[in-house]
Amino acid sequence: MLFAVFVFWVCSAVGVAAQTNDAAVVQILAFEDQDLVNQGSGFYVDGAGTVVTAGHLLRRQNKILVVGSDGERRPASIVKMPDDIDFAILRVSTAPKDGVSPATFAAVAPSKSDVLSIKGYWASGPEPERGWSLFGPERPDFIAAVQEKGDPVRAVVDTASDAGAVLFAAAGRGAYGGPALNACARVAGMVARAPSKSDEDLWKPHIIEPKVSLIASARIVAILRDAGVTPSVAAQDCKTEAASKEKAASAKAATAEKKRKAAEQKAKQAEKKAKEAEKKAAEADKEKEKAKKEAERVKQDTTKAVEGLSQRVDEKSKALEAEQEQRKRYMIYGGIAVLALLILSFLLWSKRKRDLRNAEAEIEAANARFNDCLLEGTDAAGAPLALRVSGRDLIKSANGVVFGRNPDMADMVIADDTVSRRHARIMVRDNRLYLEDLGSTGGTRINGETLDADGGLANVATNDVIELGGVKLTLKVLEG
Repeated sequence: MLFAVFVFWVCSAVGVAAQTNDAAVVQILAFEDQDLVNQGSGFYVDGAGTVVTAGHLLRRQNKILVVGSDGERRPASIVKMPDDIDFAILRVSTAPKDGVSPATFAAVAPSKSDVLSIKGYWASGPEPERGWSLFGPERPDFIAAVQEKGDPVRAVVDTASDAGAVLFAAAGRGAYGGPALNACARVAGMVARAPSKSDEDLWKPHIIEPKVSLIASARIVAILRDAGVTPSVAAQDCKTEAASKEKAASAKAATAEKKRKAAEQKAKQAEKKAKEAEKKAAEADKEKEKAKKEAERVKQDTTKAVEGLSQRVDEKSKALEAEQEQRKRYMIYGGIAVLALLILSFLLWSKRKRDLRNAEAEIEAANARFNDCLLEGTDAAGAPLALRVSGRDLIKSANGVVFGRNPDMADMVIADDTVSRRHARIMVRDNRLYLEDLGSTGGTRINGETLDADGGLANVATNDVIELGGVKLTLKVLEG
């Protein structure tokens, strides 16, 4: 009895410490009273807490616990367990917390030579030899063994059909019930026992090698739907999805090229307007010169009139008064004309100057650019990582470029668990580069200093070290 309690305590401890690369993948623990009698893997297929796993894990039990990546132990009950297939549907007592997205099944079955990734909880080698109970039922005593690193195992498809597949791989027996994912992270099938293996064979310590038996996603989906569960199934196969993304990228590039040509056309139009403004200014100068000559002529005519009137003062006093009045009118009209021409010339000159300034501003805006940025470093696991941010995207986008884990929410995708779905934003303001944290969970740091989660821009430059969660990158602003 004391040994059984010790085994139960060990299981509780390792269940919390277990790690996995996908929150939808869980560990399955089967108990008989207080004794752990079997363990394996499974994964959520909907948001209501429905889990699928290998049926043989549940042969000798009266209590089932599901342990997720958050370490919480959730009791579960069997919904359906067909006799003709190593498969079972479970329902946990409480649905998983927000942030645990259920697995999505592949649209088509895998083909021969496809590469899949098996995820789950297993030891790196065969489990230790088990002793036999001195008292009680005749079955091996069981000590839990879990995967420490959580790294997925790569597997190559040997044979495949609509019902299942056989893979070349090497995974611990805890992988039974775990998902096999294709290149688009869709569930291509579930690891199950080989048809040639009996329950007694599976109780023995072993590694599932060199061939792994797989139940195809189409058969799992059919069983789930028959049980009233609605799983998520991809709308298209992985290759078509990749082609769609490539097509979208090409369309985006074509749109950018169209915008560039439009900017060039706008610059040409601005240049044309500037030339027209210069032409109008030259015409204004000519009009000004003409007005000046006219004023000079009026002045000369007025002087002659004054001289003539002076010579006839004695003879025509009354005529002199009339001529003097007329001269005054000429002077007033001439002055008004000269003033009007001066004001018109000043307005035309001011307009020409404004048009030139506006044309220069439009040309400068059309030719604005910023160099590409290269970020090199490692992800949270120490694997090399490099990202290149287009300077054109930075200068053209008012909102900058967003880094994150979710392809639907980020412009630059970083597939690392320590990176939030929308983690940080890099942008250009006044021809300088800035970084902003978007309320990430893992935090954003520049040269070791943490950015405020409430927002605010921080200037970054070449050779600065940027940390996004566990991802560490060095910034280089490329020349040319």
